[in-house]
Amino acid sequence: MSKIFSANLESRPKHNTRSFVEMLKPAEVVDVVLDDSHESYNPDGNIMVGSIKARMLDTQRGKAASELSWYAPLDLNDVKIPLIGEVVILMQAPNRNIIKSNRSQDYYYIGIVSLNMEISNNATPGFSKQSKGPENLTSFSGNTGTGTTPKIGKYVPDVYNSPLIAFEGDKLIQGRWGSSLRFTNSSPGSRNNSFWNSKGTNGDPIIIISNGHDSDTEETYVENINKDSATIALTSTQPIELDPANKLPLGFKNVNQYINGQVVINSDRVVINSKSDDVIISAKTAVGISTPEWKVDFTSLVDILETVVVELNDFMTAKKPAPTGAGPTGPTPGAAKLTAMVTKLKQLKQ
Repeated sequence: MSKIFSANLESRPKHNTRSFVEMLKPAEVVDVVLDDSHESYNPDGNIMVGSIKARMLDTQRGKAASELSWYAPLDLNDVKIPLIGEVVILMQAPNRNIIKSNRSQDYYYIGIVSLNMEISNNATPGFSKQSKGPENLTSFSGNTGTGTTPKIGKYVPDVYNSPLIAFEGDKLIQGRWGSSLRFTNSSPGSRNNSFWNSKGTNGDPIIIISNGHDSDTEETYVENINKDSATIALTSTQPIELDPANKLPLGFKNVNQYINGQVVINSDRVVINSKSDDVIISAKTAVGISTPEWKVDFTSLVDILETVVVELNDFMTAKKPAPTGAGPTGPTPGAAKLTAMVTKLKQLKQ
């Protein structure tokens, strides 16, 4: 019988709650460095692409933008560029001088607060800046309900994208402009339908990369492989409800019938380009190509080509007489083979 875990709570170190709170501060973004042409861009001074100037909400309300500090993202390998007017969380962490002093720290920003509960835009510009109201009374500007949209940056279009529906246990990464990365599972018992959860077993993994969501309403949204601009699905056991542009060649299972791992790519156009070497398509069984006119198993097509070329070569080298139909000596052996190949070729045209 396993032991019940126990611990002496009195012996645990007590955390300094105040110190932890001081390490995290909300702040309104007032400027963003997008490229090296920004007047404040200075990598040596820790002002780089992705750095923001921000006004701390607890201690700097009303402070002029020119007096505010710049903050770099905590992790340059995972940066989410905030909009001007959005609120971020600043976190204290060591800076490059930590090797000289263990107290050498700066603030970095670590995330955007979903102030408006939107995917595309959570900005409320200027709410932390003091302004002089009537009778010289000091107030804080905010959303006055006038319908006027403050200018939050030339790079920010006025768009809305619906938040994605979540399936239990999901990890979602959603871009502002209608793109997403979903780590999920089959979820066949979910009340929400998707193009991958009609069958399968709960817990079987699937990854959905989607761009150009076909949604402009305020309702939640689930990716649609047949309507979104571009989708890649990496499956394990899930049949995918894809509407193919053409019927597949005979002998090939549709993606909504296949229940092993498959990679499904769907878009208006798919380009595979190798700029300096080969493009290799390799399959253990067969390679199929489908156009509106032809449904081709590549192996069958090459078999037809091989038969025709061999017969033609035999004729050109005088190994066999020219393939002809019935004549004084009857049909030559090659005629029957070529007739059969013509029949097979016509079968590929559907």
